[in-house]
Amino acid sequence: MGQITDATLLARVDNLQRAYTHALERRNMEGWLATFDNPGSYELTTQEHVKHNLPVGMMLDD
Repeated sequence: MGQITDATLLARVDNLQRAYTHALERRNMEGWLATFDNPGSYELTTQEHVKHNLPVGMMLDD
């Protein structure tokens, strides 16, 4: 994977990651959702599923 050499792009990625973790740490779900593009998606799986190569269980939240 190549390095990001564009300082502006790197700053934007850093800011997005900062907003994402800041929202999660404060349990601010509206702030967390705002870090995704519309429409966006989020996949979550368990360590056990990864370890045993099991399919991802789907959870939807409207």
